Amino acid sequence: MLDFRSEANSALNNAKAELEANDNKKLKYAALELRIAIEALAYDKAKTLADELPIKEYETWQPRKLMLILLEIDPNINKISSVSFGEEKEFGVPPDDKDMHFLGTEQPITFEDIKKHYDALGSFLHMPTLGQLQKESVPNYCKLKERCNLVIGILEKILSSPVFNLNIDCSSSVSCGNCNATIRRRLPIGLEKVEAHCLECEATYLVSYTGQESAVDWAPLGKYVSCPNQEANCKEKYFLFKNEIKTGVQWKCKGCGCDVYIGFGTFLKNKA
Repeated sequence: MLDFRSEANSALNNAKAELEANDNKKLKYAALELRIAIEALAYDKAKTLADELPIKEYETWQPRKLMLILLEIDPNINKISSVSFGEEKEFGVPPDDKDMHFLGTEQPITFEDIKKHYDALGSFLHMPTLGQLQKESVPNYCKLKERCNLVIGILEKILSSPVFNLNIDCSSSVSCGNCNATIRRRLPIGLEKVEAHCLECEATYLVSYTGQESAVDWAPLGKYVSCPNQEANCKEKYFLFKNEIKTGVQWKCKGCGCDVYIGFGTFLKNKA
């Protein structure tokens, strides 16, 4: 797979070269390279969670949207983290601070960084609209240069981190009751319950701690639907996952054999 971090570093160097030219016309190329660097770092972070990322999201190129998806998987993904290690002198007893060896601190790309700068840089990469021209709202190259230098400082700090893409988690897995695929969901510290989605059929579950040590419960999210065949007085019920409750979903009733589907309906109000 592509080395996104290396691509980000290359784009950052290209942006610096464009700025060093001291030519306003080249500032937009610096902005473009910085946007590419931001995208590469977002994709690099997504690669870390590839096994938990829905396949359909692999096509997501907007870094802000992608980071929101990653934060749903792991709320701690854009937090600064430090790594140290040490040998336990007694099993289960953490070593003293003096016996710990510090490896480094990771400064990740954050959702706030992307939200604040990605679109702002992009606004300089287009021709002014007719409305902007009428208002004489022309590109402010001084502001663009200031923003480019600010983003360069952020990216340099991120790319100089001695450790990166830390992926330490506590997770649980279960076989999907709908398609038998294995579902894995990490359980962030501090959260008692989270939603989990099957990557194969998109069935949704609520994963929550039971109160017992390291024990969790997987509860399918959805509702039971009764067969609408009143003529046959059919009492059959079916469980539909939350993602299945939508127009067009259909199934064959095991009780009466009729075809059942979900659709829109119109009804008369009770007369006064």
